[in-house]
Amino acid sequence: MTDRATKEVREEHRPLTRHVTAILDTLEGVGLTLRDRESEAYDYGLPEKVVAAERSAAVSRETVVETIRPTLFFHNQIIKAGEIIIALPLEAAASSALGSAR
Repeated sequence: MTDRATKEVREEHRPLTRHVTAILDTLEGVGLTLRDRESEAYDYGLPEKVVAAERSAAVSRETVVETIRPTLFFHNQIIKAGEIIIALPLEAAASSALGSAR
C-alpha cells in the first residue's frame, strides 16, 4: 500500500489505510504482531526464509530489500517465519572471484 521509495501511502490506497491500521492495532492489542525487516541489515541467524538473493551495487553488506511475507509473532514468540529477498554487495562477488583465481 506504500510506495517503496518514499514510504508514502499511494493515493489509490488512502481509503483503505485507516481500516488496515485499525485491524493491525486490534491484532497488536491481543498480542499478534507482524515484523517486516525491509531495509534492515540481514543477519544469517534471523528466522526469515531467504527466497532470493541478488547482487547490488546499492548495498555495502547483506540487506533485506523486500519482504514477501512478514514474520508473525504472538506475545514475542514466532508463530510463522517470514520470507524475504536480500541484496548482496558486489564486492563479495569480486573478492570470491579473486580467491578462486589464485
